[in-house]
Amino acid sequence: PRAKAASKKEKAKAKPEPEPEPEPSEEEEDEEEAAEVEAVVAPPAAPAKLQRVQSDLEELSEDELTEKAQAFARALDLAKGPEGEEDEEDVIQRASQEIPLSQYLGFVSRLLQAVVRDNKLRGARETVPRLLAHLITQELLARGELEMACSQMMRKVKADELWIDVPPLWQNIAQVFVGLVREKVLDFSSLVPVFLVLLSSELMDSLVELLRSTLTGLQAGGLSKAVHGNVALELWKTLCEEVTGLSKTPEGNGGPASKVDSLEKLLVALEKVKPSPSP
Repeated sequence: PRAKAASKKEKAKAKPEPEPEPEPSEEEEDEEEAAEVEAVVAPPAAPAKLQRVQSDLEELSEDELTEKAQAFARALDLAKGPEGEEDEEDVIQRASQEIPLSQYLGFVSRLLQAVVRDNKLRGARETVPRLLAHLITQELLARGELEMACSQMMRKVKADELWIDVPPLWQNIAQVFVGLVREKVLDFSSLVPVFLVLLSSELMDSLVELLRSTLTGLQAGGLSKAVHGNVALELWKTLCEEVTGLSKTPEGNGGPASKVDSLEKLLVALEKVKPSPSP
């Protein structure tokens, strides 16, 4: 028996150890890392029910998409009044069913343009943030896409010099931005790059007016906590640097003196909001 036991021990010792798994090649590691990144940054797919509804929709032309956005702006405005044929919720639900999945970014950009261009669409400006919150909840629009749509709207406003034909333009835009913060779809720091689309010596007064209107609206709506201290400080520094660079601009209307005066008024607005410490 001792001989047999010894024989078993020798066989156990002689049993070859399992070979270690080969390390992945650099290409395999790159592919795996790319897959992980894609899983993180890829926008979520729309719910299956909505995918089925929209799979039959034909892609709209640029003009059709603009007309669709304008029609929704009017419908949202009417839904806020006594003569509305549709309930506000019905209009919002339709927006998640009538736009091809690939065209929501363009639709939202055009919708924002429509509601800030027309002074009469105050009701729509109040409701649009709720519609956008719904699209994000339904995973039809990502927050990053909404930020892009806001920037596209601002670039269009800038290119068309819309403030000439629409004097209360900055108040209209501020109303929408305050609504986006209220609905918790964007925060103030997300809006900073959108504001800075206007950053230039020529539009400094306009940019300051938009910021003041937005800050005043946040304060009135009890949303001051949305403005974090370091974000406001960095924005303030950026504007001051722009004004400092105007030293060679002739004094007078639009010169450095008026820009500094505008910044002082903005500082007053910031102090009223009392930005909260950043987390």
